[in-house]
Amino acid sequence: MYDKIKIMKRLSENDLNILDNSLDWNKEINNSGEIIKCKYRLKNLYININLIDRSININGSIAKYYKGNNTEVLSIEETKKAIEQLEQSLNIDLKEANVYTLEIGIILEMEQPCMIYLNMLGDKSRFEKTTIGNYTVRYSLKGNKRAFTFYDKEQEQGKALPEQYRGKNLLRIELQFNNKLNSQLKKIIGKKLLLSDLWNKEIYEKLKELLIKEYNSIIKVNTDLLTGNIKSKADLNKYAYSISQETIIKNLELSKPNMKKRTYYNYKATVRKAVKKQTKSDTLKELDKKIVEALEYIN
Repeated sequence: MYDKIKIMKRLSENDLNILDNSLDWNKEINNSGEIIKCKYRLKNLYININLIDRSININGSIAKYYKGNNTEVLSIEETKKAIEQLEQSLNIDLKEANVYTLEIGIILEMEQPCMIYLNMLGDKSRFEKTTIGNYTVRYSLKGNKRAFTFYDKEQEQGKALPEQYRGKNLLRIELQFNNKLNSQLKKIIGKKLLLSDLWNKEIYEKLKELLIKEYNSIIKVNTDLLTGNIKSKADLNKYAYSISQETIIKNLELSKPNMKKRTYYNYKATVRKAVKKQTKSDTLKELDKKIVEALEYIN
């Protein structure tokens, strides 16, 4: 489930001496001839040592580091093994390192092309929605503190995607904490997130629940009828409603400057209540089910 991370740890004098002999560092020297930074790329992880503040920063995909790709989801046990492998390479303990950015993700094999499911994703409260082509939908919180992204894995990777995964309608879902991670997770885990917490079962389950919560807060648009399933006037009415509710919300956003704040939120709540009453399509039921199953499967 874990993918990209950024961690930092303060280093002791002993740590610095050990690290100096562990890898063939690319060293940065100041005008006085003093080494101030050391850099190294270990597989896909970028490792930086700052000798001024005595810290090590590691940034990159832990899934790609351990498995060579992020198409195969990293389990909680594999996460621990990946960090232990990294510690062996560096010869230092990283378990107490602070986690500053974190990405969790799942991948689903869908029955239809990913575009069908992406088209169902509508408004999400407090998030700005961005659509890239017909293969990515991204929701960003103000200041890009948090993002929730859905994309077609094959479209994103192209020929770089391993052959065994091609043509399988792989839908990737990622929840990204890009900055101020601890302030966002404080209410959920009650503490600063350390690297060793990534294989804490209780925290792992809470992060799974958070991903489901973010998904459930998205308004879904019934687009099954776009695939030629209009067979009755009732189908036509459902189709017209599912498309129009998205338009209504967009028009509300445009009208917001001319409305009283209370009126705007009352109108928006009315639309949301109406949306919740609509019957879920088979396609949406499939997406709901596969997200739940994927998270239950990962341990």
